Parts: sequence; structure tokens; C-alpha cells
Amino acid sequence: MKLLLLEEILRTRAATLSLGLLGMGMNIGLSKMAEATPGLTYKQL
Repeated sequence: MKLLLLEEILRTRAATLSLGLLGMGMNIGLSKMAEATPGLTYKQL
């Protein structure tokens, strides 16, 4: 159970980091990227 929770946390963090880098790399900006990704805030990205 604990391993599954840890895997989920790591997957979520990796996805958040990927979205942040993608938004910056495409020059969209984190504000617009946060608007386009439900469940993630500017601060999280």
C-alpha cells in the first residue's frame, strides 16, 4: 500500500514538472499553462 502511494506521488510530481517545463519551453507561460491544466495551480507548476 505504501509503495503504491509513493509511486503515485512520484508520478504526479513528474507530470507536474513536465507540464511546467513544457509550458516554459513553448513560451506559453506558467499562468496560461495552469489555466489549461485542471487540478494544477500556478504555484504547483
